Amino acid sequence: MWLAITGEIGAVLGPLLGAALMGWGFGATLGLGIAVFAVFTVVLWIRLPSIPANAARTPGSAANSHGRNHPLGCLRNRRFVAFCALASVNMLAYNQLYFLIPLELDRQGLDSSWLAVLFLIASALTIVLQLPVSAAVRRIGESRAMPVGFLLLAAAFAAACYGQVAASSAIPLVVVVVLLILGHMTLRPTILAAIPGFLAPGDTAGRGAYYGLAASCGGIAVLLGNAAIGQLRHWAENGGWAGAPWILLIGAAVLPAVLLPRVLPVRTQSVAVPVGDKAS
Repeated sequence: MWLAITGEIGAVLGPLLGAALMGWGFGATLGLGIAVFAVFTVVLWIRLPSIPANAARTPGSAANSHGRNHPLGCLRNRRFVAFCALASVNMLAYNQLYFLIPLELDRQGLDSSWLAVLFLIASALTIVLQLPVSAAVRRIGESRAMPVGFLLLAAAFAAACYGQVAASSAIPLVVVVVLLILGHMTLRPTILAAIPGFLAPGDTAGRGAYYGLAASCGGIAVLLGNAAIGQLRHWAENGGWAGAPWILLIGAAVLPAVLLPRVLPVRTQSVAVPVGDKAS
């Protein structure tokens, strides 16, 4: 849960810090980014524990019997591959905070200060609500939280479609950002918490590969999804329907809302933490 919280705070505060540093020039912004990654590479190299080499080769282990301790064993788990493909829509949706929404502000001729306002809203929502949202997710269980999260994303893009077609103000975009952040806050910790349920018992060496595949699928979804969205936007700007990019995103969000609970491992589908449980 804390991985999701700190990651979200960094994701929304990073662009604000970058915008502030742009006054010093692109070189200063780029240099600070390089420094941050360099420092944390050293810190993680020193602090992360190493896995003993024989941990992944224990004879007769349950994980080895299914071939899941191999670094690429996650690719043989068809249920998990389907999970990653569907869950990757969350990353594509969140990326629109930096892709389509700024383009929409520019299309409407709104002042660039509105982008800073939208980022501030995203930051405030994340800092204030991520813990309560994560607690609510634990209470209702993963199989219920995931459809809720993706339907919030679909609602965000429906509001954006309405704003694209029927409005010329930043108000619909404020609604879009609020719904988008609420959906992402619901999904991020839920997706991360669901991943260990796909591992075979005793599979410690494969855990990193499972998380890595989920992250890689998110990156691929952003790359391919934004390419398709860019083509639709180009078509819309040349006489096509203005709401087409948002309709694509609505459909992409509804699909995992329907299908994702069906691919969850049986032991995680009904997991819910009682209200009185204080474990984190």
